[in-house]
Amino acid sequence: MSMNTILLCLAVFIYGLTPLSVSLAQAPYNNWLNYTNNKLTTCIADDGTNLWIGTSSGLVKQNKLTNERTFYLKTNSGLPDNNIGAIAIDSTGNVWIGTFTGYLVEFDGAKWNVNNLVDIGLENNEIGSIAIDQNGTKWIGTSGGIVTYNGKDWKIYNHDSVPLLYGDHYYIVLDAQSNKWIATANGLVMYDGTKWSILNVNNSNLPEDNILTLAIAQNGTKWIVTNDSGLVKYDGTNWTTFNDKNSGLPSIYIMGIAIDNLGNKWLGTVTDGLVKFDDVQWTIYNRSNSGLIDDMLTCVYIDKQNNKWIGTYSGLVRYDSLNWVVYDKSNSGLPYPWVQDIAIDKKGTKWISTQGGFVKFDGTTWTSYNTLLSYVITSSIEIDDKEIKWIGTRGNGLFSFDEINALSYDTTTCLIPSDQVYDVKIDRNGMKWIGTDKGLAAFDGTNWTIYNSSNSQLPYNEVHSIAITQNEIKWIGTGDGLAKFDGNNWTIYNSSNSQLPYNEITSLAIDKMGNIWVGTYRGLAKFDGTNWTVYNDSIPGIPNNAIKKIVVDKNDVKWMTFDAGKLAKLDGDNWTVFDTNNSGLPDNLIYCISIDSNNNKWIATYSGIGVLLNSPSNVENEIINNDLNLDIYPNPASNIVSINYYINERTKVQIVIHNIICESVGIVYSGEAETGQNSVNYNINKLPAGMYYVTMKTAGIIKSCKMNVVR
Repeated sequence: MSMNTILLCLAVFIYGLTPLSVSLAQAPYNNWLNYTNNKLTTCIADDGTNLWIGTSSGLVKQNKLTNERTFYLKTNSGLPDNNIGAIAIDSTGNVWIGTFTGYLVEFDGAKWNVNNLVDIGLENNEIGSIAIDQNGTKWIGTSGGIVTYNGKDWKIYNHDSVPLLYGDHYYIVLDAQSNKWIATANGLVMYDGTKWSILNVNNSNLPEDNILTLAIAQNGTKWIVTNDSGLVKYDGTNWTTFNDKNSGLPSIYIMGIAIDNLGNKWLGTVTDGLVKFDDVQWTIYNRSNSGLIDDMLTCVYIDKQNNKWIGTYSGLVRYDSLNWVVYDKSNSGLPYPWVQDIAIDKKGTKWISTQGGFVKFDGTTWTSYNTLLSYVITSSIEIDDKEIKWIGTRGNGLFSFDEINALSYDTTTCLIPSDQVYDVKIDRNGMKWIGTDKGLAAFDGTNWTIYNSSNSQLPYNEVHSIAITQNEIKWIGTGDGLAKFDGNNWTIYNSSNSQLPYNEITSLAIDKMGNIWVGTYRGLAKFDGTNWTVYNDSIPGIPNNAIKKIVVDKNDVKWMTFDAGKLAKLDGDNWTVFDTNNSGLPDNLIYCISIDSNNNKWIATYSGIGVLLNSPSNVENEIINNDLNLDIYPNPASNIVSINYYINERTKVQIVIHNIICESVGIVYSGEAETGQNSVNYNINKLPAGMYYVTMKTAGIIKSCKMNVVR
């Protein structure tokens, strides 16, 4: 099989004009950060020195000798999207990257040339494979057909121009004669440069037409992976089908295939681990008998040194036929990409709930509490004055966590009315107010008070959202109206007695003026105590009416998410909408927004955390407005750095390292410095990979330089 062909990694794709090619030397969204979990590998390519690893959350370059990793995301590079579907290396060493959002990207190590396949008229354009032929032409398999690019001209081959091409995936492999073999949902298609032909159930012994991928051995034999009929061998004349009934194959469901330099076939299965087939013997590797960390595989790749690289749902594993090594490809300590909620304590530490457990991030170090909330859906995190975290869940009740002990409050252990918790808020007296699907609960740490539609004027038992004003008024959003509760009296607002646009409340927030902002499935409403103002999608800039979450930042700007995805900002009367196409959001599916002390927005999404930095930052201003001599060597660095600076006279000097969100992560030096050239060494081995600022302050002068930490 040609090394310029990237292997299929997912069995089901997530899926002559001149497009606009954009050349980028840096990230277009450099006021954003992404914290991702890159465990799900989608594709791999080898340039000889480095492995290029595509994931669902970005691109990773890993040096095969030193294992040094460089992370490329849309927020720190010219990569237009983090969801990588294919990678190939051309004869000049340039890396070609295809995304599941239809971008074909060329990266020469410095500049990113970005092409959007929509611009050539291909609407269904999720890229799942790239192959490069002997002439350097790129053959791109997409969900809408095949695209070729020779560096100048583009061509599209689909069902309209080639009737044999049919379906929603096209995976391309080149043989030794540069014939194109294409796995499709309609059979195995071959193109010799002049003629198109097809092998399917009607004219061959293929067991089914739905072909996912294939690999070609050195002798020309095709090894074909089908959708649900197992593995097929085709030597040009004879057909042999291998399945779980007639061979040692443990499953007919295969995710990827690769052939090593000895002719062994390596198969990644959906749930049954890795399989080696040497034409006689079947060998199965799984968690119980090998170094695999997961039996659910996403891809298999063999590098130029014959190492096997196995993508799993839990990370990347290398097998050299003797040893198994696990590699972490994530740029964060997130145990799982789906981030459900974020809370920020007084110290600025972020407390994050994910599908894979609870995590603490202090700006430098990630601490994972894997046994807490693993595979639990959370709805809300609040932190009280004692720094105890109160976590509401969907179906598992309420938890409290003091960093050592976790306590569970559910219907079997306490008087909470339901285990289905929608929201948690804490008032000035430390009272926890808990919204559930069976009423509102108030908990003082010992006693429970329950409010429902039977024993109070609460209009409906489903309490979706709670907001508390400065004077301790509780606003309660229910499934059938809005309630105001002062501790004694109830006031009810609904679409019959007010201008509330809809009775089912999804979110509440209170701004600096004391206005209550109400999110519903039929728009947004502001209530100042007397007057209502309603915002809906009839106003330009509002993406849709289904409001999901509302928060108010330190500048009184309103931020909201929507049920169908996207993020919107309302600043006065001006609306701005953010999505993955125009921002550094890692995903359009957003679960919450939290605001830190620097007014940065921490956004929990289905594919990690996006941070929208408050712009301009103080550190960035310092970089622009200074002229002191400050130098860092080496840069990038991973261990010891030498920070060199020159001053004109003896003076007090302070050198501090900040992370990219302007938090101090280390003091390098603080004291007197002599006239002339000075140098100080500092150990950065505890800093996670990423961009930092080294800032030197003297009498009235500030100098900052960027420092890149690599791991």
